Amino acid sequence: MRKLKLTLFLLTFVSATGLFYSCDDELSGDSGMTPSLDESDLIEAIISSTNKQMIDTETLPASALTAIDENYSEDFISAAQFAPELGYEVDVQRTQGAWLGERSQLYFDTNGRELRTEGGELEPGERPERKRRHRRPRVRDCFEFVFPLSITMPDGSTITLESGSDWQEVRAWHQENPDVEGRPAFDYPIEVVFDGENQVINNEDEMHRLKFACREANRTPRCFEMVFPFSLTMPDGSTITLESEEDKAEVKAWHEANPDVRERGTLVFPVDILYASGETLTINSAEELQQAKVDCRNSQE
Repeated sequence: MRKLKLTLFLLTFVSATGLFYSCDDELSGDSGMTPSLDESDLIEAIISSTNKQMIDTETLPASALTAIDENYSEDFISAAQFAPELGYEVDVQRTQGAWLGERSQLYFDTNGRELRTEGGELEPGERPERKRRHRRPRVRDCFEFVFPLSITMPDGSTITLESGSDWQEVRAWHQENPDVEGRPAFDYPIEVVFDGENQVINNEDEMHRLKFACREANRTPRCFEMVFPFSLTMPDGSTITLESEEDKAEVKAWHEANPDVRERGTLVFPVDILYASGETLTINSAEELQQAKVDCRNSQE
């Protein structure tokens, strides 16, 4: 069998220290509205609610059902809960494509309007494990499946897909077996067309690498990057100066040495940012940095 040939788009700077800002939003059907902190807080309140009640999915507000149908057509609603006076938590599971079986949570207010977190890049000094994990990634397959292919369902049965329309059989299985735990699995090897070339995927590890390539291919190009050197003031008042990419390790080491501190480091202004065009701009405050992010977002709409 031919080896999987993937061209991964490696990032020069890693967002774990907020060295980059990107305006991309991987949620499909995005309205263009920047989610407010209030939405994030409401989501947290729904998650933390101690009196959530299981409800029939049919009782979700019509606007919520419409949003799921339009923006998450590849998903099956597996469960729904209502937090009184707060909103809804909806569990969904992907029923087609490379992310087959992936489970996620969606959140809606009491009127059925979808809630979204502030998603995007980590701020300087913010640890990845502190990032809100309920933000729903909407990454599309960047390749085509070669049919037929087979899928083993959680009950051990097998579904053979002869064409793309047969993904509906997976959704139908979920609808008929709502109480069966577990996730479907591809019966490897399978064949895909990636970058115009047929490739054989032999196992889950190769599929994972293919999905990673898709995530990178779906990223919107970065607007700007931080110019070294720059400094961070840590929550204990100490200062870490980053002279190069490798110095991110110092920030990580600080957080590992202070596991109970939830605050992140803050930039010491002024700093310089470098745009993809090669232009450099000096940023003198947090407000100017936020404005640069807004300008970036607007330029890509």
